[in-house]
Amino acid sequence: MAASDVGQLTNALPDRNTITLVYVHGNRVDAGQAVQHGRFVYRKLAPYAPAETTLRFVIWSWPSDRIKGQLKDVRAKALRTNNDGYYLGWMLSQFPPDASLSIIGYSYGARITTGGLHVLGGGQVAGCRLSDTVARAPIRVTLLAAAVDRCWIQPSGAHRYALGQTDELLNLYNVCDPALKRFGAIEKCYDPVALGYTGTSTTSLGPDGDKLRQYNMCNSVGKSHDEARFFGSSWSLERMASNLFWQAD
Repeated sequence: MAASDVGQLTNALPDRNTITLVYVHGNRVDAGQAVQHGRFVYRKLAPYAPAETTLRFVIWSWPSDRIKGQLKDVRAKALRTNNDGYYLGWMLSQFPPDASLSIIGYSYGARITTGGLHVLGGGQVAGCRLSDTVARAPIRVTLLAAAVDRCWIQPSGAHRYALGQTDELLNLYNVCDPALKRFGAIEKCYDPVALGYTGTSTTSLGPDGDKLRQYNMCNSVGKSHDEARFFGSSWSLERMASNLFWQAD
């Protein structure tokens, strides 16, 4: 997204009834598929938006096209999420401080999301940080099958400022996920566990721990890393909508 496009997006906020919802897709999705995935998510969520709300839906597309070799692919994309985390954080910083923002991130898109929030809070990813940050209204966030280390949003983690930028973080994880079961393979020096596989301990999150809501989706999603399955029940859709559209649970 060019800087001029960001300017048009962030400067056109008529009132507080407008919610800007950013969707960040997962791995192995080309630009055309990103639009298709985004439209699918929009069609699933839009009917749950309150009647008085103006919804602006943004598809955040990043270079996730398939690379030959599965291990090479996931490791290369893990590095790319750092760069896009910085870019997402920069874009979020361009919105007026009182704008109503929500983000939904799937798989590696969740890693970009927490990275962007970390940057927005003054943190650094890929050796980059924002030149200046300002206090802004917190953001509502939903993560699906999050391919991010479960320790990273803890107070000493790599994305430690992410949770502080949220009003509420909904983490829909799946202990049956066959892809996230092998998540540790992306690192050579240690064996991380994915936030989207087991969730994380709320007691380890410090004063922001009460912002996290998480549910095991194994019974609904099953042994799959399929994004669409998270949208297959009214139960999960209602919880996503409650989070993303700033409704009471």
